[in-house]
Amino acid sequence: MVSTWYYIDSAWKEYNEGLSTDSVHHIVSSYCPDIILGIDWTTLPPCKKFASLSTSSTHMNNIPYIYLNFRVFHTNIDISNEEREFYKNIEYKAWKIAKKTIALSPVDAKSLDVLTSYSV
Repeated sequence: MVSTWYYIDSAWKEYNEGLSTDSVHHIVSSYCPDIILGIDWTTLPPCKKFASLSTSSTHMNNIPYIYLNFRVFHTNIDISNEEREFYKNIEYKAWKIAKKTIALSPVDAKSLDVLTSYSV
């Protein structure tokens, strides 16, 4: 459980650590999901953890990851260059492994299109 939750930026590491445990993987895989809908980049680490723990017997192997981008973090105006690079990097990785990326607006879609030429 996340002990601090002001906004996702404040607790994403704790959130990911909790979701990345073997017990959570077991619970999620017991549902036999057909798709993973990941909201924002914060869902990338647990999805990667699920994939690394998966075998064909757990049904988590090769499940499509759909990246639902509700906010393009790297376009925030009040962040440092270091934070911008962090967000660009992680948003790029989420975009790269996703079978499909869905943005909330044409402006966000354009901001995410920039990531197609981003290299880590």
